[in-house]
Amino acid sequence: SYESGELDDFSIGYVVNKHYSRSPSLRWVNGTASSWETLLKTVEVDRPGSYFGNPSGHLGVGVGMAYGVALANKRYGNIRAYRRYKTGRITGPEYPVLCTVGDGDAIFGNISSALWTCSHYGIGVVFAILNNACWAAEWTPIEESSQHWARDSRDFEFLDIDEPRIDFCQLGRAFAVETMLAETPQDFDSALGSALKLAKEGRP
Repeated sequence: SYESGELDDFSIGYVVNKHYSRSPSLRWVNGTASSWETLLKTVEVDRPGSYFGNPSGHLGVGVGMAYGVALANKRYGNIRAYRRYKTGRITGPEYPVLCTVGDGDAIFGNISSALWTCSHYGIGVVFAILNNACWAAEWTPIEESSQHWARDSRDFEFLDIDEPRIDFCQLGRAFAVETMLAETPQDFDSALGSALKLAKEGRP
């Protein structure tokens, strides 16, 4: 699917595996629900402490887990007075953290709060949001339901996260976070490489 130019779970996994294998310091947090199994089949994880996942399947865990992983072995420094309180920056060893999440997981995980936190404190997390504009984790139970009403009528209104579709790039820019949109595997490959370089500098 990568060579055919189709951006799907397999080509995304192929690209993630490529960058994971080339970057010994990369930590990967997999918070996807509907893409979970395919990504685990396509990324060869062979370094202890470099992979974190959410086997419970509950939505919203991966977003906060990602910057928790990024904060390991760091300290709060460069503290200065700012109006009535003190503020500082997170310092310490820099290693990039890649967080793959779906759009539903991003919503449940309060992505806007995570983006602000990472931007404000200089936490190098790359959020790769796989946006299919629906609660795809629910497709299978609906498809396999005994009566098949939704499938037969092609009515999946209650699974849509659309109209308006969430523009996560615009949301990221609102928090001074560098954003990139990928619509092909090659776009994703290039964007992920650029984003991981920023993350190594403590920029989400």
